[in-house]
Amino acid sequence: MANSTPTSPETFQRKNSRFCEMRLSPLLQPRSIENLSSYMLALIGHRAYPPMKSGKLDWQEIALACDLSAELTAEVKRTAQHGFDAIADGSQRASPMTRQDIDRRKSRNPRSASRETGKPQRNWPPP
Repeated sequence: MANSTPTSPETFQRKNSRFCEMRLSPLLQPRSIENLSSYMLALIGHRAYPPMKSGKLDWQEIALACDLSAELTAEVKRTAQHGFDAIADGSQRASPMTRQDIDRRKSRNPRSASRETGKPQRNWPPP
């Protein structure tokens, strides 16, 4: 029977780091593993879904964000898919955000900051 309680973010982040080390280290260079792992950890930390396009992972956006263009093979995609599926499942089962969480996110949102200051803001890495 599957565990119905949400995993704590810290535990989930630790599991994701181990996943990247064990599954992706034979396929990617250390710097690429670090980039992809950091990207996944940011998604977990912000309870965000991975980027999607037509119901599937948007590998082009992931490759750009993680600087993986040259190393993004079918095998890497197939392996990393498991990590992104877990992130999407964890985001779906995460406890609902409180009003305070929403207000805190809005105050750190780079898009809203660019509207206020008129200066362009980088979207990656998330705050």
